[in-house]
Amino acid sequence: MFDCFAAHIVQKRILRKTLCCHKGSFVPMTSARRIGFIVNADETGAEQAVMNIKQVCDSNRIEYKGIYLDFRKNPPEDPRYLSTTGLVTVNRNNVNWYGLPDEDTVSAFTKLPFDILMDLTVSRRMFTADYILRKATASFRIGISSRPTGIYDMTVSGRDEENGIDTLTVSIFNYLTSIHTV
Repeated sequence: MFDCFAAHIVQKRILRKTLCCHKGSFVPMTSARRIGFIVNADETGAEQAVMNIKQVCDSNRIEYKGIYLDFRKNPPEDPRYLSTTGLVTVNRNNVNWYGLPDEDTVSAFTKLPFDILMDLTVSRRMFTADYILRKATASFRIGISSRPTGIYDMTVSGRDEENGIDTLTVSIFNYLTSIHTV
């Protein structure tokens, strides 16, 4: 669907146009009011990662919004973690032939200013996630990556085959609570 040569050319052109100037500033968990996240359904532990984020945000009274990217051919029937109002699913029906999401689907997410925005797509770079990340406004951006990119303020790595992104979300929240600003 998104793996043809022409799609990559169009994707690069669109990402260059949506390049926004982002100057990150650290926001500790104690002062965060809104957290956003993008999760890939194909990742190991994606469901538990969503549940971890919801639990931490609910216990700290932080508003959260999330985008769940599910491009699988046969997604499971309505799981319990998708039944919240703070989570929007983007699937094959919500993107065009080169991966650009419908504006109606992601506009509510991209128009909100986030204190912390987490990109939890790990296995491969997804154009849809990169596009949403560049359109969204956030004070502090966190990514899980094995290769350095310039769009994150903090990058967490160390994922292995045994641990999924659910354990890394717990680590991210531990980092954010243990780091204090002066």
